[in-house]
Amino acid sequence: MANSISDKLKIKAKFTLLTLNAPANFKKGLLGLSTGVKITDAGAAYNQVHWFVMNKAQMEKEMSKVMKLVKP
Repeated sequence: MANSISDKLKIKAKFTLLTLNAPANFKKGLLGLSTGVKITDAGAAYNQVHWFVMNKAQMEKEMSKVMKLVKP
């Protein structure tokens, strides 16, 4: 059973996470990350996108931009 947030998000070794609007404590909350995991807020090479929004209006405003970042 997944115990940590990183386990629940299925973050694997050597993954690169693209974060958008991440809260200041986001990295701190990802205890027990696998070896070589990188967290960035820019770039074209990543395995997961973690997008944080404050409300529906922000989500609707940024949706088209973020959906272009999601890989199949």
